[in-house]
Amino acid sequence: MTWVLKLEEVCDGKIIRRQNVMTIEQPSSIDTVDDIGLRSHDAKRLLSAIQQAVATSQFKRDAQHRSTCRGCGKPQTIKDYRSRNINTLYGRITARCPRFTCSLCGLAALPMLERSTTEFDEIRAKLAAYLPFRVASNVLTTLLPADSGVTHTTIRNRTAQVAAELERKDALSCVSSNSSKATELILGLDTGFVRSTTPAIARHHGVLVGCVEHQETRRYFTARRKLPP
Repeated sequence: MTWVLKLEEVCDGKIIRRQNVMTIEQPSSIDTVDDIGLRSHDAKRLLSAIQQAVATSQFKRDAQHRSTCRGCGKPQTIKDYRSRNINTLYGRITARCPRFTCSLCGLAALPMLERSTTEFDEIRAKLAAYLPFRVASNVLTTLLPADSGVTHTTIRNRTAQVAAELERKDALSCVSSNSSKATELILGLDTGFVRSTTPAIARHHGVLVGCVEHQETRRYFTARRKLPP
């Protein structure tokens, strides 16, 4: 049994574009419980395909709006194309965006966009607040079609950036306060479990790894806790 999933773009009640998003092969008979519905890899492929299709259409619409100069109102010409790569919760979006130039006003700059969506940053930061960075990376790659920006180092760095942005907003909201600001430290902790390499000695120990950041300085430390046999 074959399922063909199609996506339609509607504008003013009219279908202006229709495209096949994905084809899924499913068994006609149900022999086991695993034959029911979509598998995880099918769902992730579907979400990623829809995300790319919708984003591609949005970038095309945006290019049509920007083809007219906002300064003088005259049509612009295409100077060149630039690639845009944006990490989202449902995969990386890749788009080819034109840069326009006006004979009177000059080159028009492309809109400044972040490398990842706010929703993706919030989900990564929330998982990193409750789980070790490597575990958070494994959760994202297992459940979602996110294929970029999900390594443990990227999650750690983006979480630190989100924390810095929250601190900046908090400082701006308290700018009228006369209270002195305490020294800021960023502390990152992770734990591990190391088994004994000697079969005759059934002893294991836990390892704590940490990183302390202050302004431009970064210090690492480790601690070992011997577990009972």
